Amino acid sequence: MASVTLDVAGRRYTIGCQPGDEKRLTELGQMIDDKAKKSLEILGGDTTEARRLLFAGLLLADALTDAQAALADQGATLAPAPTPTAAPAPNQAALDALAARLERLADKLEQQP
Repeated sequence: MASVTLDVAGRRYTIGCQPGDEKRLTELGQMIDDKAKKSLEILGGDTTEARRLLFAGLLLADALTDAQAALADQGATLAPAPTPTAAPAPNQAALDALAARLERLADKLEQQP
């Protein structure tokens, strides 16, 4: 699994991602950081980080709503967001070992008075 470190609202966040998604996540993180900076300008310096990030999210949602409305006016729609790739399933040997362990525990519980 790959990872990317984002600088958002003056803090660094390292998040895991699929290989090849690093550039896109960096761009998205930059968008959030830009809105967080804008929210700091609007709200002033006497606000909490959580409030700034909430306001940044509201600014992004507002921009998305405007884009959706503009597309609807043109008779188009936004494609749904891609479904995140599911985490790989554990291997069969690990599942078998876990099942065997659970069976042994169940047997011990049944034998207790």
